[in-house]
Amino acid sequence: MAFSKQTSSQVTNGMMEQYSSQDRASTYACEIKNDPTVMTFFRQREQFPYPCRYLATYLTTHLKNQSGKTIGVCEVLVYGFNSKDRGKLYVSGFDVALFIEYTPGGLREFSYRQVATAKNNVNTAASYGKIGTADPFVPDGTDDMTYSDTTKGVYIQRGWDNVNNRFFFTVVGCGVTVSLVPYDSGLRGSQKQVPGLSISALGDNFVGFIFTVCYGPPSWSHEQIPGVVVPPLTNTSSLLLSEFLSGEIQNQPDDNDGQCLEAAKILQRCKSYRRKLAMHHCDWMFSRTHFIKCYDKTTGSKDLMKLFKMCVNSWCSNQPCTDAISAITTSGCGNIPLVPELSSFLQGSKCPTS
Repeated sequence: MAFSKQTSSQVTNGMMEQYSSQDRASTYACEIKNDPTVMTFFRQREQFPYPCRYLATYLTTHLKNQSGKTIGVCEVLVYGFNSKDRGKLYVSGFDVALFIEYTPGGLREFSYRQVATAKNNVNTAASYGKIGTADPFVPDGTDDMTYSDTTKGVYIQRGWDNVNNRFFFTVVGCGVTVSLVPYDSGLRGSQKQVPGLSISALGDNFVGFIFTVCYGPPSWSHEQIPGVVVPPLTNTSSLLLSEFLSGEIQNQPDDNDGQCLEAAKILQRCKSYRRKLAMHHCDWMFSRTHFIKCYDKTTGSKDLMKLFKMCVNSWCSNQPCTDAISAITTSGCGNIPLVPELSSFLQGSKCPTS
């Protein structure tokens, strides 16, 4: 069945494809784990408190048969999206847009979405598939994602890995696996596995676009996180800014009432120096758990993103933060402890002066 809602008692054990020891030794991995933190393919670690949909990676790999011979090329785009619980962001699902192109000739296209959360070890999950399109903007079909080219050893595996408590999507022949450990709102810190998204790729894979969260190792000859740092912003602020500027479609299950897209448009139109000031003075809102828990009680981040939009709009238009300050005061969240930026913001010192 292409569309599925699953609990831990309904899913079957999934067997991950076993590559040779040589393959495993040369496999790169990127992880976006709670709360969320990125561990890039280059093993750089950065905080990534981003409430919107993002392109985690764009990989191009050699398509290989069971003998290791190159028989084509694969392009794999992996998107992630986050939800929120008790003021903390967590990865709640992923999208995959997949192209498999044989040489000579023959193109296969797939679009896949996996959404999953858990409570006290019981999963609530849904998967969607569409064959014949790799459009990453509409991963909402009901097609059976089974694909198997047994003569060449190229096939898709997906399902539930009961041993490692994760949903997985593996493209054998492309050398790529995407997996998601669901965040458990009941167990929380007692979860045995750290919840979040993992992407693994064989060593001859490389990153295709600069605007991706999972930057590659030096051998891939692409920029690492320092390459997108915008002085005087921190690595984290620069990474968040790069995502807002990337123009990714915001079609996650909880679209934040369009606030992600609206905030992105403001930053994209903003003058460069004001854009830096906006991020420097506004992105604290994404990482202060006590404040978020008070201000935005939705599972998405609609209210939080609306507040952030007000803040960056003030900086980009060089206007006082009147609307944002009023919104915080009215919410009753103006005296949250352990949030040093909050009092400064309400006093106007983190807002334009003219």
